[in-house]
Amino acid sequence: MQELYLQAPFFLIGLAVQTAVLIPISIFSMIIYAVSSVPLVISFSVIIKAL
Repeated sequence: MQELYLQAPFFLIGLAVQTAVLIPISIFSMIIYAVSSVPLVISFSVIIKAL
C-alpha cells in the first residue's frame, strides 16, 4: 500500500498537466474550426440569396 501513496501525487500531477494541455488545444482547434467554417457559411448564404 505504501507504493500507492507515493504514486498518487505523481498521477494527480500528470492528470492535471494533461488536462491543462488538452483544454487550450481543444479550445484552439474549436476556434480554428469556427474561423475556417465562416467562409463556407458566407458563401452558402450568398448562394441561397442568388437562388
